[in-house]
Amino acid sequence: MKEEKIRILLTIARFDGHDRGVRYLARKLMELGMEIIFTRFVHPEDVVNTAIQEDVDVVGVSFLMMMYRN
Repeated sequence: MKEEKIRILLTIARFDGHDRGVRYLARKLMELGMEIIFTRFVHPEDVVNTAIQEDVDVVGVSFLMMMYRN
C-alpha cells in the first residue's frame, strides 16, 4: 500500500516581494516527501478557493507587514 503524500499549500501575499523564506521552506518540505503547491494571492478568498480545489491538508500563508511611523 502506497502512502499518500501530505499536500501543503504555501502562499504569499501578491505584493510581498520577500519570498526567499517561504521558498526555502517549500524546498525543505519537498525533501521530506511532502507535495507543495506554491502560489501568490490577492485576496484571502483566493487562498480558500485554491485550498479547496487542490484538496490540501495544510495551508501556510507568508506576508511581510511593514509599519511606518510619521
